[in-house]
Amino acid sequence: MFIGDKGMEVGSTIKGYRRYGGKWKQYMHGMNINVCITNENISQTCMYCFSKLDHPIHRKVIKGKDIKTKVKGSFLCRNPDCVLVLNKKAIKSRDNLSALAIGLSGRCNL
Repeated sequence: MFIGDKGMEVGSTIKGYRRYGGKWKQYMHGMNINVCITNENISQTCMYCFSKLDHPIHRKVIKGKDIKTKVKGSFLCRNPDCVLVLNKKAIKSRDNLSALAIGLSGRCNL
């Protein structure tokens, strides 16, 4: 089992998401199976072109003012040569991308 250790004690700070902290998952699964913990900051890197990811910007008009906000539940690759951008799938979910990054990092460490 592969587990990322980013924010183990704090949990998610995104509004609307539950906060899970602590090391209960390692202790629970460590009794029965091998647990590999990855500590790299790879969840902000595109897994296809290795460039930095950004949060997409959402624009909306409120009372005549144009307001720009970041969408913190997803990541956007801005590299024009990336496979995702060329296939028009540049925006990836935060959870799916993090799970892919942790899995690839753990698999490479084996």
